[in-house]
Amino acid sequence: LMLAGISHDLRTPLARLRLAVEMNVDDERERHAMIQDMDDMETLTRQFMDFARQDTEESVQSVDLDILLSEIARHFVQRDLAVTHNGTGYTLTARPQALRRALVNLLENAHRYGQPPVSVQVRQDENRLILSVIDRGDGLPHDELESIKQPFRCGESARTGARGTGLGLAIVERVARLHGGSLTLHNLPSAGFEARLTLPR
Repeated sequence: LMLAGISHDLRTPLARLRLAVEMNVDDERERHAMIQDMDDMETLTRQFMDFARQDTEESVQSVDLDILLSEIARHFVQRDLAVTHNGTGYTLTARPQALRRALVNLLENAHRYGQPPVSVQVRQDENRLILSVIDRGDGLPHDELESIKQPFRCGESARTGARGTGLGLAIVERVARLHGGSLTLHNLPSAGFEARLTLPR
């Protein structure tokens, strides 16, 4: 809760800084780099707030995955981060905001630690839906695939060397368990990495 409170208080000065940079920094490359840094800071503060949030208070609804994935993809495109997804035609009974947070965290991890292209593939397995976030970056050592999901844990190899809060995957796993599902991580045989969110329909 303390971390969430600090993170909440940081959002206002971050917004002021972003506005000042957009209005007063003339060099386009420098402006873009500074805005990217502030976007990263915003992501970190949001993850602290998400980790403190109790998603059990959100009501369960029918979620159209095509609509949800399209909205999330547009959000990333606005940040110059391409995300593709297959048309699913599936609906899912879930807590929509919690599910959105989980997918956004997986996609942010894919862009931060992996390599493009980044995609979301959805398929059905009996009465479960499997949502796979796939990138083409390096994988993780086999013995880190479980431990990396613990709160505040960052992989020793860190894939591309980027660092984060170590909360993204912990939040996703908590959302998965809240829905009676699971999060598993897989190194792909050829090249790439898959974060697999499995949820009951």
